[in-house]
Amino acid sequence: MLKIAKKKPRELIDELPINRKRALYILKKWSEQGKYDYGVSLDLGWIVEQKDNKELILDHKEFAQTILKRLEDKIEEYEKEFFNAKTERRKASIIGKIMGLVCAIGEIEEFLKQLETWYE
Repeated sequence: MLKIAKKKPRELIDELPINRKRALYILKKWSEQGKYDYGVSLDLGWIVEQKDNKELILDHKEFAQTILKRLEDKIEEYEKEFFNAKTERRKASIIGKIMGLVCAIGEIEEFLKQLETWYE
């Protein structure tokens, strides 16, 4: 029986009845999936703790809410700029920017609604 505790992947690969190239291929796949990480050498890495679905949802929500807040702040800034604008052309330009931000906010809010179903 093989004892795994506190051994480096390199040591395990040498002890396992598996081709070394196959073992490195598996480690590379795990790395691409975010399950395994390494520094310089693939066979001297470590297992990455996976976040559960609830944590991922919270990370995404927090990120989206940060973006929403920034967009809303930018709209307020443009509204102030609009009232100080002297020409109609400048006012039209500002209105266009505000409309673009409002559309972006709608898209992010839709994203937040769909987020709950992503990690089920």
